[in-house]
Amino acid sequence: MGALLSRGTLGRWIKICSDEYFVPIYEYFHRLLLGREFAMADETRVQVLKEPNRNPETDSFMWLFRSGEDGLPPLILYRYTETRAKFNAAEFLKGFKGYLMTDGYQGYNNLPDIVREACWAHIRRKFCDAIPAGKKDDLSDPAVQGVQYCDKLFAIERYCRDNKLTFEKRHEFRNKKAPKILEAFWNWLDKQHPTKGSRLEKAVTYARNQRPYAETYLQDGRCSFSNNPSENSIRPFTVGRKNWLFCDTPGGAHASAVVYTMVEMAKAHGMNVEKYLTFLLEKRPHAGMTDEELEKLTPWRHMTKPLKNACTVCSVQAFYFTKVWIPCLDEALTDRHPVIFCRKETKKEWWMYKWARCICLHAKNAGMKSKETLASASHFQEYIRRQ
Repeated sequence: MGALLSRGTLGRWIKICSDEYFVPIYEYFHRLLLGREFAMADETRVQVLKEPNRNPETDSFMWLFRSGEDGLPPLILYRYTETRAKFNAAEFLKGFKGYLMTDGYQGYNNLPDIVREACWAHIRRKFCDAIPAGKKDDLSDPAVQGVQYCDKLFAIERYCRDNKLTFEKRHEFRNKKAPKILEAFWNWLDKQHPTKGSRLEKAVTYARNQRPYAETYLQDGRCSFSNNPSENSIRPFTVGRKNWLFCDTPGGAHASAVVYTMVEMAKAHGMNVEKYLTFLLEKRPHAGMTDEELEKLTPWRHMTKPLKNACTVCSVQAFYFTKVWIPCLDEALTDRHPVIFCRKETKKEWWMYKWARCICLHAKNAGMKSKETLASASHFQEYIRRQ
């Protein structure tokens, strides 16, 4: 309407909405997370100017806690604290009993009722950083050898993902293939004596410190192999921090954590962020609501339509995609249906068409009718998954 609003006014409005309407649903998400068996965590720095008895330049922390890769609706929660002390994680996870995937931060050690998992992506990254310039393909270099061992383990995970193995099958396949590689890696690691203060020494020390938790993922097929999902979930905050730089007050930092939670929860379930926030403000959650009433406000209860440009194969929103028109399986082959492939699934367009065309012919030979199987991209996706 042309009215000019100060940044302070907008900030106060956000804080009011957070405190009045978003906190109840945030706390409900927290209770759901504590009831899960698999969780992940990460943290990053944030500057808060007006913390009591602290200098404005002192680092505070924004934590990210999310559910694991257990096949259930994802839960993503941010939390602001003044310090990175261990008791902050212990307080937030009080009541949680299960597996926790984290990076190498020692503050997650020995949390009650929690089995810690080490992130193999972090172990691999340390060895990657230790590779000297120009020796990326030099297999005689110890850092390259460390990366090679990690890549073999990642290949096992890639096979499980590409073949869509069930959690039981993944657990079985992991324990069949990984132990020999892990044993060889630990034996190799014990023989390494890198130069003190070098990057390779840091990588070797990091891997040795993570050894007690590095094989935890073999205990259950639902255990994660890396902490990449939580890093991806906290990335919007770290990128946004480059623009807004700092929070003014602890209350504002807490409001940011709650609002970021609502935004990332909407994104994780394929919802339009603005529409979900508008929906919550229209329903106005409050502390007097029961869990049954709050459940009706969760994003997974309002996924009315699929993601825009969602890949037919992996269901992820495809920002770089190719749309292929697949003929129906009826005799006339007159109708055509759009199928979207993200570049992650397959890179060459002609391979996209050939692959999809083969699926159609296979279905036709199996006596399947187009209106029953390929009437939409969702049916096509379901058919592919059944294969």
